[in-house]
Amino acid sequence: MSQSQSLIIFMLLPETSAYNASFTLARLLREQGYRILYGGPERFEEHVQAQGFGYERLEVPEPDFIKTPEGQPEPGLIGRWLRTRRVIQYYRRESRDLMERSVIRFAEINPALVLFDPLIWPYAELPLRSGVPMIAFSTTLASYFNLQVPPVFSGLPVGDPGRWQVRLRNMLAWSRWILRARFNLFMYEKVWPLFYGLPPQTNGLNRIQQLGGAFRWGEYGPRLILPELVVAPCEVDFPQLVASNDRTYIGACVDISRTDGEFDWGGIDRSKPLVYCSLGTYSEWFRNGRGLFGAVIEALMQREDLQAIVQLGNVADAEAFGELPERIRLVKRVPQLEVLERADIFITHGGFSSTREACYFGVPVVLFPYCNDGLGNAARLIYHGMGVSGDFSSVSVSVVLGLLEEIQKEPYRVAAERMQVYFRQQADCRAGLEFIERFLSSDRNFQSPVNLRLFGPEEHST
Repeated sequence: MSQSQSLIIFMLLPETSAYNASFTLARLLREQGYRILYGGPERFEEHVQAQGFGYERLEVPEPDFIKTPEGQPEPGLIGRWLRTRRVIQYYRRESRDLMERSVIRFAEINPALVLFDPLIWPYAELPLRSGVPMIAFSTTLASYFNLQVPPVFSGLPVGDPGRWQVRLRNMLAWSRWILRARFNLFMYEKVWPLFYGLPPQTNGLNRIQQLGGAFRWGEYGPRLILPELVVAPCEVDFPQLVASNDRTYIGACVDISRTDGEFDWGGIDRSKPLVYCSLGTYSEWFRNGRGLFGAVIEALMQREDLQAIVQLGNVADAEAFGELPERIRLVKRVPQLEVLERADIFITHGGFSSTREACYFGVPVVLFPYCNDGLGNAARLIYHGMGVSGDFSSVSVSVVLGLLEEIQKEPYRVAAERMQVYFRQQADCRAGLEFIERFLSSDRNFQSPVNLRLFGPEEHST
């Protein structure tokens, strides 16, 4: 099979933002003659197919007995214990069956390469058993233990790694998250099954290592060692991290052609600055999400010179905030790229997808990071001078007013426009295509991640 006809499979973190980040590179690969296929849960199938790509489901169906039938009372303590035990047994059995079916399917479709999110490391068994090489496709700025920089979960400023105090601080911050990840994995595999009268889970790390995989520990836990593509320009990361790893930053990865629906711009006054506020896909799970929206809306009420679009998601209905002037529009969903293209200020939780899209459109950012990599993404935008941040849990109207006033100052706009230049210059993700083509043609294109790691910094640049 010629490279131009080769099949490339994307296996990604099951989040909409991860899929969106892949579409620019996927389109570019398809334009070069590669065949593209996505594998993942059913809930992303329609979204991926709407972008014109093939999709195969790779998931265990949810069992009917996981929920109490409508009209029947919820079981008691023992009943819930028995149901959970049954659910665990079901997923163990069905997961192994799914793996065996998927290995057979891989042999049928014969992929040349899997672009694999290193955070879903247990699923690396499929390409490893099938003898299909992998490249890590990282949709966050998470990394491995590294004394040069703090973990992306911490939100700490980068500091001078030449100072021992900074390295010590970084070591302590990394140790906290890695110990937590090790503890959680131990509880999941060994302790919780015993609570439900079941044998411990087979050690997933050992299974992957027996197949030739290798790991380092990072913020999210075990992380496969693979040649790595990062869905951003290197200019948005801390320069200390860029200089201390061999990852390839492939460009903006903002797919401006993706289909996200339409928005009615009637009533929006183009002569007034536009504030766009969104807390992302998981906003309904954020504690104090409704409080943050309330503070933002009340602050905007006091700023008559501003107009706003607030994407509430599933946090609350618009009616919960009472009657508002026409210049403040509350909606459930918006096509974010279309809105950011016109926005002057972006209020966000700092998810990496939103971070990249703000950079692409050169929009200064007010950040209220909630958890995980939102903290580190916020630290990076602040470092680059295009963002300010507040405390998600204790936000108030006065805080929002102060941040809005600050972010409208000229230096933030200039910094955002400077970052926009980097993103626009790297909009096509061609660095990712070039890396993949070198990788596929390399005589060091071995199937084991230990060997794949050898395809290192001397053959690609950051």
